[in-house]
Amino acid sequence: MKPGRNEPCSCGIGQKYKRCCLL
Repeated sequence: MKPGRNEPCSCGIGQKYKRCCLL
């Protein structure tokens, strides 16, 4: 189950998923 691009991700600190994981 993939998180959405705007969901908070576990590899960032409060960053949007698209900004911290999908650079």
